[in-house]
Amino acid sequence: VDPVSREFLQNLRDRKDDTILSQFTKELANRGIEVISQKLLLQSLLLPPGVYSKKQPDEKTQEDIDFGMDHAKKIGEWDIGQTVVVKDKSVLAVEAIEGTDECILRGGKLARKKGAVVCKAEKKHQDDRFDIPTVGLDTLKVMKRSGANVLAIEANKTFVVTPEEFVAQVNRLGFIFVAV
Repeated sequence: VDPVSREFLQNLRDRKDDTILSQFTKELANRGIEVISQKLLLQSLLLPPGVYSKKQPDEKTQEDIDFGMDHAKKIGEWDIGQTVVVKDKSVLAVEAIEGTDECILRGGKLARKKGAVVCKAEKKHQDDRFDIPTVGLDTLKVMKRSGANVLAIEANKTFVVTPEEFVAQVNRLGFIFVAV
């Protein structure tokens, strides 16, 4: 690590994502560089509330979605992560530093690859200049590997990379995809 980076890291109050990114943004501002909201440029990747898959959630699945989204919001309040994997109203995996993919794989393994629900939401005090919750085709590949078959995202707050292609792949896989 170079001396500038070492000093930067040593002066942080903690090493949470938001702390690092906020301080880095301040350093850029000190150099005349403004970091703007990603949402200003990528508005088309945000989906309004709705069911986007052909397959609709049944009552049991909807209960897991509601349960999972509530817990995804809670871990966001603590700045732990943005994703939880649930099944039968039980939290199987919580995203932390390892990232979304590992969380999904761990949750799927604990669900014995039988229909886990992946829920992704933004943090309570999300800085929309960075670290916006995002899903894409790779998310679906990991879900397939894990046996998860339901994806719930927070509407208007989670980026969906290539939304039309994403929804088409959701339907090819027979998944349920909702924005709540």
